[in-house]
Amino acid sequence: MNNSLLSKAENFLCYICFAIIVSFPVFQILSRFIDIFSIPASQEIVQHMTLWIAFIGAVLAARYNRLLAIVREPIFNQSSEFRISHFLVHMCSVGVVFVLAISYLKMIQIGIEYPEFIAPYITVWFAQSIIPTGLLLIWYHMIMTSSNKLNYRLLLMLGSFLMTAILYYWQFPFSNESLLYVKVISVIALVAFGLPIFIVLATLSILFFLSEPTDWATNFDLMSTISDSAYRIVVSPTLAAIPIFTLAGYILAESNISKRLLNFFKASLGWLPGSTVLIVVLLCAFFTALTGGSGVTILALGAILYPILIEDGYTEIFSLGLITTAGSLGLLFPPSLPAIIYSVTAGINPIELFKSGLIPGLFLLFIIVCYGIYHKPKNQTSIKFNVKDLKQSFSDAKWEIAIPILIIYGLF
Repeated sequence: MNNSLLSKAENFLCYICFAIIVSFPVFQILSRFIDIFSIPASQEIVQHMTLWIAFIGAVLAARYNRLLAIVREPIFNQSSEFRISHFLVHMCSVGVVFVLAISYLKMIQIGIEYPEFIAPYITVWFAQSIIPTGLLLIWYHMIMTSSNKLNYRLLLMLGSFLMTAILYYWQFPFSNESLLYVKVISVIALVAFGLPIFIVLATLSILFFLSEPTDWATNFDLMSTISDSAYRIVVSPTLAAIPIFTLAGYILAESNISKRLLNFFKASLGWLPGSTVLIVVLLCAFFTALTGGSGVTILALGAILYPILIEDGYTEIFSLGLITTAGSLGLLFPPSLPAIIYSVTAGINPIELFKSGLIPGLFLLFIIVCYGIYHKPKNQTSIKFNVKDLKQSFSDAKWEIAIPILIIYGLF
């Protein structure tokens, strides 16, 4: 299978998963008002689609060389130059991913022998099959993006095979405490050279799991529990909202909502002193409350708001800091996704949680706006209030403004 066909298959699978995770809840809502049949076990299917989307997203991140790391330059960049630090990072990454993928196949084998069902005709092992499949695809993309030289890629493949064979056939003890510390420090040191964060967590999990020798389990039995723990965590009912909110945020960001909201805030608040800072803070907070993530806000609004702040005379550092800071303020206001997930997990009434966060959130908004007005350039001018412009901008952005109300109504 060539890369083009594989990429198309990965993209198609991603589209299918998102279509299911969005359409099934909508269909269930409609079935409450319309006398039509409901989808059996739709909630369990949606929860497992969260697992599939998580691993497909990781596969796409590996394919596009966007695995989260603390270095600025991607470590998997098909460089022809050999560096020992890059080689160690590459070998550790592909080895750990391949070991986890092979170890979880034992869980799939057990699931096939003793099948359980999450829905009619859908077994648990089939839902879990995305874990080893996704890990193997990540392993493949890591190798392909590590270098443009075939010999280097083959070396990484052989290294991952050798690591798997050693762990499978050699039941050596990991209980040497000093040796364990050396391994942990070595792994953490590789972070500075670009080791992906999820590889760091997985490697440390493997080391600590194998730190105590057992008679009842092999190395692979212990390592398979790592992926199994990920399965049990990701299929939690509360996490299904994350990909849905992320998709909603992406759609909003691509639909020029930022421009419509900016025009509305300009028309309603542009006549006030220091209105630019006030507009930026309120717009960022509002957008973050809708999308559930400050990163989406910075990506969607940064390119629009940054030139406005610079044009009004604010410094580059102040403009970047204001947009970055204001992007996180909306997490305290409804319908903030992190707050909703926390309320469900902790068993707290979401309305009471949002009430508790209202005063602190408004206080933070007030402090940042006051700080921005204090740093207002002397030559800054305000626009005149125009009722016609306000009506037109409100008409253009009325549905975006109504989104929080609709979400809160649907929740409560």
